[in-house]
Amino acid sequence: MPKPLLVSLIWLLALSISAGFRFWGKSQPLPLQAPTLVVWLFVFLPSTLLAVWLTLAPSQRVDSGARQSDLFDRESR
Repeated sequence: MPKPLLVSLIWLLALSISAGFRFWGKSQPLPLQAPTLVVWLFVFLPSTLLAVWLTLAPSQRVDSGARQSDLFDRESR
């Protein structure tokens, strides 16, 4: 899937979730009494998943740099 399309879909999903919460909040004006565990998950789960992804994703595509140095060697000949 092309990156611009993926980013657009993620933004559209985030916008629809936000709009859903907004409309739900208007129909339920009382404060939400969420359990503490749910609050902690909403606060820390996204950042934890992002940190794990950023830590593990580059290690799967590690390049020794051989291709770039081979390219420079061929250009200089």
